[in-house]
Amino acid sequence: MRQATIFWGCTIPVRLPFVEKATRVLVSDLGWRLIEPVDFTCCPEAQLVKTADELAFYATAARNLVLAKEHAATLVTPCSGCYSTFRQTASRLRVDRALRQTVSHLLRNTDLSPVTMPQIWHLAEWLCDEIGPDVLRRQVVRPLAGMRLAVHYGCHLLRPTPAVGWDSALEPSKLERLLQALGATVVDYPSKMDCCGSGLE
Repeated sequence: MRQATIFWGCTIPVRLPFVEKATRVLVSDLGWRLIEPVDFTCCPEAQLVKTADELAFYATAARNLVLAKEHAATLVTPCSGCYSTFRQTASRLRVDRALRQTVSHLLRNTDLSPVTMPQIWHLAEWLCDEIGPDVLRRQVVRPLAGMRLAVHYGCHLLRPTPAVGWDSALEPSKLERLLQALGATVVDYPSKMDCCGSGLE
């Protein structure tokens, strides 16, 4: 059985437990096993931490990534905010040697080279690119036929590119492909690529 480290984040287990339950059932049905390290902390969330202490932001995220890689080469998260944090951190540590050395020292000289980082996937990205829409189509028990659904990607999944983006930042299509594989009809709308406004709260 193939396995992946799962990072639930803070919000999903507390406010969206149905997302956690659905993810567990889906991943199990696909023949994968989820590994759940007990030592994870908050990812951390960028608006709260990065704006106050950028070094703490990168060090905390790097610690979580190293812990994830100790368990499996693949890290999957259903949280777009956590995904953005991890992808931005891995990208920055790859190119910023001074930051990499400072964070490594804070983490007791942990090796932060790319080889120690897991492959970071958002759940939807993993389903589309690793599992594939055709596999999902064959697994469907109750097709979403007759349902017309609209997709909102949000900023965290696509920007900043290329650090984060797993699809075109201007014309993404992967979520649509997943929904179509489940039998739904995807509708377009003018504000699909707009920010949801969370940062203005």
